[in-house]
Amino acid sequence: MITAKTVIGVPVYNEIDYLKQTLDCLSNVPEQKDIVFFLTDNMSDDGSYELVQQYAQNDKRFVVHQHDTNIGAYKNFVYVFEKSQSDYFMWLGAHDLIDPHYFGQAAKVFEKDKEKKLAYVAPLPYGILNGQKTPGEVKNARYNFHENPTARYLQSVASLANCTLVYSLFRREYLEDIKFSNVISGDHIVISHLLWYGNVRYLNSAKIYRRYFKERDETTDERLTGEKGSILDRRDFINEYAKDFLKLYNDDGPLQDYLCNKMLSLLEQRFGLQNFNPVLKQTG
Repeated sequence: MITAKTVIGVPVYNEIDYLKQTLDCLSNVPEQKDIVFFLTDNMSDDGSYELVQQYAQNDKRFVVHQHDTNIGAYKNFVYVFEKSQSDYFMWLGAHDLIDPHYFGQAAKVFEKDKEKKLAYVAPLPYGILNGQKTPGEVKNARYNFHENPTARYLQSVASLANCTLVYSLFRREYLEDIKFSNVISGDHIVISHLLWYGNVRYLNSAKIYRRYFKERDETTDERLTGEKGSILDRRDFINEYAKDFLKLYNDDGPLQDYLCNKMLSLLEQRFGLQNFNPVLKQTG
């Protein structure tokens, strides 16, 4: 188990073209008390694992693990969270860039938030497309959420499109009760779950550059599962979303039914599903 005040989880798989830039961002993080960069390699065959090992030899903040087989992007994503303990946690893409001073500044914001009203302290969302950094923020990637937890959750269900927010430092305790599910768009559920417990504050002094790819050799479903030809059903995503909401809003009654139906209506409007009958009461 990897233990630190702050853990940055970096799932890695065949990122050799971009990985050095990401690792340089981390190695340039100023001296900060009790931070670990936890990198888990999914059996890369392009030299990514060897590159990560080189950085770990020179910087004790890097902790590296390699799986025996390719377990798929989703399980690797969950692994860095479940195999670590910390007050604050963040996922970082192994091809993305982030301001090195962000982690320390975000931790200080959390320390001042004595009432724990914040779930996230987020960097400003920028992008890299075709190898070029975007001159401004990525459109529709920054959100202004409601102060009420229920309204905030439903707002995220209705509005989440760009999920760069999942690559932010957050309070680990607010995600300890989630049931991770390997479904398409599972990061939506993670973001909404955290928003139930607290709001977002953006750091205007720090940016994350998320790399966008027009085409890949494998589909999103294949990348998530690690299985060729795999297809994930959007209905499973809707069902897991509904169960997550009911687990959090666990006051049985007409208001719960109304809010859940409102949520399902929002999802139907977005994804166009018809005649869908979710398993609403399976909240385990």
